[in-house]
Amino acid sequence: MNTNKSNKLNSELRPILIIANSSWYLVHYRTLLINEMSKKNKLITMAPIDLNSLELSKKSIFIPWRVHRSKDFNLFSLFISFSKMLLLVRAIKPKLIHSHTLKVNLITSIISSLYGIPIVISFTGMGRLSKSNGLKLVCFRLILRIIAYFAVRERKSRFVFGSNFSKSFLIFQNSLDKSLFDKYVPKFKVNLKKIIPGSGLPIRFFNQNLKLKNNKWLDYNFKSNIKLESITLIYCGRLLKSKGLFVFIEILKTHPSLKGIIYGGIDSSSEDSITEKEIYQIKKKHKNINFLGYKNDPLIKINQKFPILIVPSNYGEGFSRTILESLSLKIPVVCSKKALTGIFDENQLYYVKNNSPKEYFEQISCIIENYKNNLLNAKLDNAYKYVKDKYSEEEIVKSTIDVYSNLLDKKSTSYLNKKNENESFWIAQ
Repeated sequence: MNTNKSNKLNSELRPILIIANSSWYLVHYRTLLINEMSKKNKLITMAPIDLNSLELSKKSIFIPWRVHRSKDFNLFSLFISFSKMLLLVRAIKPKLIHSHTLKVNLITSIISSLYGIPIVISFTGMGRLSKSNGLKLVCFRLILRIIAYFAVRERKSRFVFGSNFSKSFLIFQNSLDKSLFDKYVPKFKVNLKKIIPGSGLPIRFFNQNLKLKNNKWLDYNFKSNIKLESITLIYCGRLLKSKGLFVFIEILKTHPSLKGIIYGGIDSSSEDSITEKEIYQIKKKHKNINFLGYKNDPLIKINQKFPILIVPSNYGEGFSRTILESLSLKIPVVCSKKALTGIFDENQLYYVKNNSPKEYFEQISCIIENYKNNLLNAKLDNAYKYVKDKYSEEEIVKSTIDVYSNLLDKKSTSYLNKKNENESFWIAQ
């Protein structure tokens, strides 16, 4: 077989590799993308093992990446994570890598450079490091610059590296994250960056049959009977202090007539996470606060008359899927200013400037007044239309696949293609 034809065939047979720092992330946010790419391509996913790994293995060829997120700042652990992925990628020989989250982006940008593999780098929020000071902020800036440096470089031969501005593309979930990247990496080419807002909202959230039957915000016949004890505040997310969990709890402590429901699990890999002991103490002392653990699509299953989603996050959010879900179900939202991420404003939801419990209670009171004055329904309708028109999962996946296609249409100079390959089985090469 002609070498050029053989290389082309093998390149076509090679898989696309999608990597994240948890199986949960890929199942929760990338299911439609994985399903669509699996129809026409060999697709491999790689992530640490968690409760969602079995589900991920049903949707794709799943390869466990055995790393510990709790040791993200340990240089030895980082080296071990890098070494494991280096060997796995060498064995897989993907034609394209799509990586998610900061640590994964750092590792895969270097590996893609070593092997000359095209790479899509998704920044799913800049995380807590972006909000740090001192040495941690210096490290954050350095990480961004390393990612940018290796994203456009590749190995041409054993010891020779060169620039290739056709091998990478950077995706940001909002304009604020992109601006932050531009601030710290000002010389990175503009045409290699794009804003694709999150992962989008699955079509099931727009199914009219799934609208909350008990949602009385949509029925003004109850406005004369609404009282503070009728309100149920909802928290939905990882149980992290930086996600505003304690702010949420403080609202309920200050106003015990309010009911509170908390969805989400403890993140044992994060020092920022609440502990089982703390949960026990809170439940014992405050009977109006209920911890219900992690649930799939919990907002769809809510059976409260007057639910309000509270998003008090101080985390470096990329794009809040929870806010999208709530607005699609016409549940009022009160969030921190940082959770707006340049995507939402007062036309769709309510927000506070200083993230204090007092401010949240003022906005809760404003929602009640808007409901009594027949103003809330128009806002909820506007928010629903905004989400449906702009942030459906189908549109987000289409935009992401377009990025894949643009990279794959360009001539591959992968170092893995440099050998004379006589077999049509990519895994054996």
